[in-house]
Amino acid sequence: MNNVITRITSCYDENAALTDLTVNNDNIGFSSNQLAYTEDVDYSVSSVTLQATTNDNCGAKIIINGMKVDRDTNSEAIYLKPGENTIPVKFVNGPSTKEYTIAVTRAAAACSFESDIDDYDYRTGGKVQLSLPAASCGSGDDDALIRYYTLTSQQSSSDGILILPPGLTYNEDTRTISGTATGILEKTNYTWTAVNEHQDLTKENFSIQVQAAPTGITLSVEPTSVPEGGESDGVIDVTVTARVDDDATFLTEQTVTVTVGDANDTAEEGIDYREIVDSFDIIIPAGETEGSDGFSIDPLHDLLDEGDSEQTYETLTVSGTGSIPVTPTTLTITDDDPPSGRIKLTLLNDSDGDLSAVSEGAGSIMVKVKADLEGEEGEDPSTYAEDQTVTVTVGASGDTAKQGIDYTVTVSVDDDTATKDNDQNISANKFNITI
Repeated sequence: MNNVITRITSCYDENAALTDLTVNNDNIGFSSNQLAYTEDVDYSVSSVTLQATTNDNCGAKIIINGMKVDRDTNSEAIYLKPGENTIPVKFVNGPSTKEYTIAVTRAAAACSFESDIDDYDYRTGGKVQLSLPAASCGSGDDDALIRYYTLTSQQSSSDGILILPPGLTYNEDTRTISGTATGILEKTNYTWTAVNEHQDLTKENFSIQVQAAPTGITLSVEPTSVPEGGESDGVIDVTVTARVDDDATFLTEQTVTVTVGDANDTAEEGIDYREIVDSFDIIIPAGETEGSDGFSIDPLHDLLDEGDSEQTYETLTVSGTGSIPVTPTTLTITDDDPPSGRIKLTLLNDSDGDLSAVSEGAGSIMVKVKADLEGEEGEDPSTYAEDQTVTVTVGASGDTAKQGIDYTVTVSVDDDTATKDNDQNISANKFNITI
């Protein structure tokens, strides 16, 4: 927009001076001894025209911005770039010259891109189609026309050639970056610049990063183990985290469906925990390395010693499915039942009555041996998850009753009534003793 006219009136002689200066009809107060002047204009003011006027008796040559201008004639339009513009005005009369400067500051360019540019994250082997936004400046006249766009990066080569991630190309005509990313590249910062015909420009910064595609997701649980019977109310909350392997990220939101329990688990529903846990989803947001959710479990308490050590575990699988393979994890239910410390043997007759003594000469008597687990004093004993074998020995070296003199023993094992050694494993619970 060329809407600024500056009128200069001067008659050059030995004391020649500008006597009047008007910018956009605003007199800015020239005086004969002031040679430099300033004025601010809006961005919409794109040029200024100066008109030089001298008194009728003056024959001074007028030079505005390096160009000779006739008396009472407008100069050519002088373009104002955004920022400060210095315009020299000379009056020359013979060997003498009087020079003035007019500094006009134009407001910053009102240019902007039609949309923002986000930072972009790509995967090797993935298709890329990125359209960079157009820009506009000013109010829509010729001044607003974009002359060209440039794309630069910190990795540009010394000869100015733009370096993009391997496999990607930039098309200046369509303002697009496209291709298939073939290599891994750390984040690269780019500057997208639009320039109009008067060198007004606007810039937008963004980045491109190429990463290896995610190959797997691993599940973890917290806590990793829970005790039999849970907490005071029995129910324990468990947090499940799904984390992308190698700290990779996805370009889009991912869903991992989690299942608790597996047919091969040693922990069984109704025995080790109250009921099956329903499947649920974990969301991994785009650009993030992990997501979490959880479930509640109600472990059951029992008196069953589930191993030979003082503490053993039942395992419960926590598995998942997603767009890529998911590595499962396990939750363990801790057995808090110590093995019973004692086994008590009791002798019974064939009618399950107490058989603490027999008479000499009583003949053959059936003796049943009963083995009972005993807990700590005042506590119930633990039971065993697997069958246990008790080795029963009849007779000892310190006994006053002697084998073959006071009695003979016939041991019955699984209907085998043959005479056995006195010290052996037996799965039956009875033997015959002949007095």
